Amino acid sequence: MSCNVVVGVLFLFLCYSNINGSPGYPPSPVRFANRTGIVYTTKGPVRGEILTTVEKNISYASFNGIPFAKPPVGNLRFQAPVEADSWTEALETVGQRKGCPQFDTEYIGDEDCLFINVYTPQTEFNSHHNGTRPVMVWIHGGLFTVGSANSSLFGPDFLLEEDVVVVYIKYRLGALGFLSLNHPNATGNAGLKDQILGLKWVQENMGKFGGDPDQVTIFGYGSGAVSVELLTLSEQSKGLYHRSISMSGSPFNDWVISSTDEAMSNAYLLGSALNLNDSQPEDEFLKALSRAPAQDIVMATQKIFNMKNKSKGTPFDGLFKPVVEDELVSKDAVLSGNLYAKYGRGEFHDLPHLIGFVDAEVAGLFPPTLRYLPGVTDENAGELLDKLVTKVKSMKRPPAHLLSFFKDYEKMRSEGATETEEKEDLINKAVQITSDFFYVSGITTTQWWRAGMTAPIYYYRNSFKDGGLEHTIDGIKLHDVGHNDDLAQIFWMPSLNAETIGNSSSISLRRKRMVRMWTNFAKCGYPTRIDMTDPFLQVKWLPSFVGRNYLEIGENITMKYDLPKLSTE
Repeated sequence: MSCNVVVGVLFLFLCYSNINGSPGYPPSPVRFANRTGIVYTTKGPVRGEILTTVEKNISYASFNGIPFAKPPVGNLRFQAPVEADSWTEALETVGQRKGCPQFDTEYIGDEDCLFINVYTPQTEFNSHHNGTRPVMVWIHGGLFTVGSANSSLFGPDFLLEEDVVVVYIKYRLGALGFLSLNHPNATGNAGLKDQILGLKWVQENMGKFGGDPDQVTIFGYGSGAVSVELLTLSEQSKGLYHRSISMSGSPFNDWVISSTDEAMSNAYLLGSALNLNDSQPEDEFLKALSRAPAQDIVMATQKIFNMKNKSKGTPFDGLFKPVVEDELVSKDAVLSGNLYAKYGRGEFHDLPHLIGFVDAEVAGLFPPTLRYLPGVTDENAGELLDKLVTKVKSMKRPPAHLLSFFKDYEKMRSEGATETEEKEDLINKAVQITSDFFYVSGITTTQWWRAGMTAPIYYYRNSFKDGGLEHTIDGIKLHDVGHNDDLAQIFWMPSLNAETIGNSSSISLRRKRMVRMWTNFAKCGYPTRIDMTDPFLQVKWLPSFVGRNYLEIGENITMKYDLPKLSTE
């Protein structure tokens, strides 16, 4: 299907993504449901169900829980995934499979979690059909520790209404996905290797679901965006995708990469929390970790995290995350060498890329809506912000204007006697400074390195406010858009955007613009039409160069030239 034909189709899509993957929101209602015909994947036949999209009532086929790897248990734990065994009877892929093991107020999940979800506008299936629709593969966020990908959290409805195929990949989290002992059977990055095997499955099977394996876009948010960026650096993912979108995450963010020493230290810290003998030979220690119940590993990890966070930790101090692998130890290294040097030498997949951030990322950590940590309340939010500010103060040479701010902020926090207006200003400045430090500085660094290459890179800042997402600290309403807020501008989530369905409000219009740009990019490699004839997008989004021109996504959508100086500069 040609790009010009596709982008002329009216598309409306909205959904919410909870960063911690909590099933605390209602799933999309099933308006009617019946079984699909059988689709014969490379491993075996599957049968899904026919549903309809939330706004346009377009029929689509839903396949939830197609295995792409063997359950990573026993000797397979901590290792790269192994392709799923074949089956002969039609597998019923309806309902929702459990996510990978994690902590969300309590232990949830199952180690048998390496599944693909496919949502496609194609509803008739036969062996003679060749897929033509672009494919968008979603990689969820959650600090590599929590989260899940299913249609009750990330409703694909609006993307489907733009005639693309949507795929979700589940991958291992926490220690089960990212523990490293620099050992051949525990080299780290198992979660990233899950993503790569999932992308291989997409290449082998998408045509059978109506998707074009030569038009695959990977997109992710937060640590999902980091995953996207790391995949663009990896030889293992070469040829498995053709475009990429990174929303609010970069390998250069302070909270992303573990050193080998740090990763090994955390592995032994986990062993201690599990009462394992850390003085035993490494092979025996790893076998003991492999035998420990998944629930014990998750709960021990949470216990360590809580202890660290009570002292000097922050929400970004995750224990288990990506690590640069030793190529002498790892036969299937996803990450190796110096990442800065790789960007500097242009050693990444030079393909069309879309990258950006929201204008007050850290605001998304705080109450009352979207936040990283369960239990964050207005009463303790100030303490959390204090820890973030303290982390920023650890900069080697903080600029003079920041030193002055820190002095005023600490006085306000200790004395509590500042006028309300001044207090509001200081708290919002603290949010902006910590947002720039933990998110934006790394994202702009990634943009800078990519902008000098051949393939176009599209850069954005999202200041889109819909009035329904309020975050507060000590009773002060925070300004601007926080981390996660913009996911409700892309995915369908009834608790956040049900009121925008089927109307022509300004909020609904801005949401439609977001979805149209993202799906245009997946279809054509550019997010807005060159001739500017799209009624929703009367703007030409120009590729970014080293000068950092970018698209401001706010009340209006406008091109701007040279991003404002960061508060940490």
